Order: sequence, then structure tokens, then C-alpha cells
Amino acid sequence: KDIFALRGIFVFNQYALVNEEESIWSAVISLASETMSFAPGSANYGLSIAYAHLGDRYRAESHLAQAIAVNPKFLAQALRDPDMRPLWEGAGSPYYAGRVPKSHIH
Repeated sequence: KDIFALRGIFVFNQYALVNEEESIWSAVISLASETMSFAPGSANYGLSIAYAHLGDRYRAESHLAQAIAVNPKFLAQALRDPDMRPLWEGAGSPYYAGRVPKSHIH
């Protein structure tokens, strides 16, 4: 069951990236939340991606920090992961703390 749930997050995540549909990101959030008890690093990382694409930078950063606290490898992964691009868009701008623009490039 655990492996199935983690694979499900990955599949939903990829489908949401292709379609950029909010309801699919909601499914990713729901499934990732269910896996928090047995895979907190992966679950938080998946939540970070979902919230970044939904434009909620605060939650995206919070979940990424929690994933990194579980396993520091998630920091290096996030910095090179194209799925995290919406989280980094506008970094360095005084308006960075605002909402994340929808990414048109994956």
C-alpha cells in the first residue's frame, strides 16, 4: 500500500504538470497528506510542488523545509527539479514573497 501511494503521488503529479488543472493538484495534496505518516519527506516534497503550482509560495516553502528536515537530499533535488520551477520564479525580486505565477514552462 505504501509504495502504491507514493507511486500514485508521482503519477498524479506528472498528470497535473501536463494539464495544470487545480483539481488534479488537489488530488496530489490529498494523496500526499495520506502518506505523511510513513513517508514524511516524500509527502512534504510532493506537497511543496503542488502548492508551488497552485501559487501558494508560503505553503510550498513550508513543506519543502519540512522535507529537507527529514532528509537534506531534498534541498539539492529541489534546486534542480524542473517541477519546482514555480517556487523559484522571481527569486531576488522584492515581490518574491507574493503569489507564484503559473509556470508555462516545465
